[in-house]
Amino acid sequence: MEILVFISWSGEWGKPLAEHLADTIFKYSPLKSWISSRDIPPGENWYDATMKASQQAKIGVVCLTPGASKSSWLNFETGLLVARLEKIKIINFGERLIEPLKRYQAIEAANRDDWVKLLQDMNSE
Repeated sequence: MEILVFISWSGEWGKPLAEHLADTIFKYSPLKSWISSRDIPPGENWYDATMKASQQAKIGVVCLTPGASKSSWLNFETGLLVARLEKIKIINFGERLIEPLKRYQAIEAANRDDWVKLLQDMNSE
């Protein structure tokens, strides 16, 4: 059974990082990713699609790139995930964590050990 992972991102660097994450890391696991940039077809209601995906997700991942924590889109998606899931995974790509995101334990993208722990944790869910 596939586990849906909702990946939230924002900004110029967030999209390629989130898509790379889905293409490489989730490729060899039972995890299936959902990313707005790929999984909302042209003409579809983005709000409805995002709500549906957040309701189906078992894991939420937030990709934090510089400036992303100020993004209303990222905060909207993160709010959906926080309301539905017990925990969310924050991957910090060099952003300064601010409330409410700093309440959550984040992994540092540059730390290999953090990645290993994240993947082990997500694959055990």
